[in-house]
Order: sequence, then C-alpha cells, then structure tokens
Amino acid sequence: MPSDNDPNSLAEPEPVTTAEKARFTARVAAVVTLIVGGSVALASMLTPTTCRGATRSAKLKWQERQAQIEEAVASQSPTENPPSENSSSSGVVEQK
Repeated sequence: MPSDNDPNSLAEPEPVTTAEKARFTARVAAVVTLIVGGSVALASMLTPTTCRGATRSAKLKWQERQAQIEEAVASQSPTENPPSENSSSSGVVEQK
C-alpha cells in the first residue's frame, strides 16, 4: 500500500489537448447559458403584469369626463348653484 507522501505515486502532468479545451469550454458555456436563461425566465415570471393600454384608456376617459363636469359647472350661473359649506377644493362636485 503506497503512502500518501510518496512522490513516485503521482503521475506526470499531461498537456491538455485542444479537443479537451473545446469540450470544457462548451460545457462551461452551456452551464452559464442555463443559469442566465433560468434567471431571466424566473425574473419574468415574478414581475407583475401590467395593462398599460387599458389603464391609459381609462385615465383618458376619466379626464374627459372630469373636463365635461368642470365645463358644466363653469357654465352655470353663480345664482343657480351657490357653493355649499361642505364642498371641498378638490374639484369634486356633490350631487343633491
């Protein structure tokens, strides 16, 4: 049984061939690609989905409706619709 400290038990180093280098590089590239691809897939699944078009459309409709309300309020004479004590300055019109 050879001892662990016997210098003759170790084999001589052999040079790495280009085929071995190519296989090693391909394996490393495959592992890196899998890790990066998995990370991107996981990140895309964890991000919340947004409906920007629908949200923007709803906002535009709301702004249009608010403009119509403000125009209707501005077109009324001050004697027809006196300001109430409970009205706030937020632009919200109370209906009676």
